[in-house]
Amino acid sequence: MKIPTSVITLLGGTALGVAVLIASIVQTPSGAAPVNYAATSPASAGTSGTNGTSVTSPAPASSAAAVPSSSSAASSTPSAIPTTPPPVPGPVPSNANYAAQVNGGGGAAVAVSVHGKKAVAYVCDGHHVGHWFNGTVKSGKVDLAGKNGAHITLNYRSAKAAGYVKAAGHQYTFSAPTLHTFSAPTVKERRAGLYEATAMVHGKKMKFGWIVLSNGYQVGAAEVDPDSADPQVTPAPPLDVATGTAQDDGVTLTAILISGTTGSGF
Repeated sequence: MKIPTSVITLLGGTALGVAVLIASIVQTPSGAAPVNYAATSPASAGTSGTNGTSVTSPAPASSAAAVPSSSSAASSTPSAIPTTPPPVPGPVPSNANYAAQVNGGGGAAVAVSVHGKKAVAYVCDGHHVGHWFNGTVKSGKVDLAGKNGAHITLNYRSAKAAGYVKAAGHQYTFSAPTLHTFSAPTVKERRAGLYEATAMVHGKKMKFGWIVLSNGYQVGAAEVDPDSADPQVTPAPPLDVATGTAQDDGVTLTAILISGTTGSGF
């Protein structure tokens, strides 16, 4: 019996459809394969998973995201501060105190006291930056290194001190005027300067620092375990400039004014 051509065509199309369906079933797994997060590339592109988990897929080797550019890597690391601070005119004083807010520091301030050949400097922002520098001076210049790569360099004269400071991943420039001795000072002016206090607070040794400016602005920070190589920095409680004391969790702190003119704190 001769089978009509239309029936042959229909049967052939049906067979082809069944073959495609079978191949699709064989090649497609019934469930999604688990993602091995540990094996993903740090430079992979992120997508959102169905359960809210961030799922990453490796970027192609030719992608620019696979290797960070040198400019982006450099921007995450503060550059070395200049070794030559800006020039400052005028005579070099034997003893002096300087303090000011830094440029672009979000409230951070720096204080420097010079007494003879010795210098004490401090920079803090009241949050995570609180770093001390101690050392000697030479020809009107302070150039001191501190913990964890911190560094301060400045020129000082009778009217002001100007320079650069780097600490805790931050880099600042500053121009700090001399803290003058007024003939009839107000309480704020009389108490302006750099303060330090060390105390045991609930079994932990802590070192506090405050910078008080002539206009009454104050910022302070505290180091937990200050003798360690990398002390933790926390905000300091407010300093009462009239009494030179502060309260930290029920402990009374008595601060010492570090003064280049009197030698206190040196």
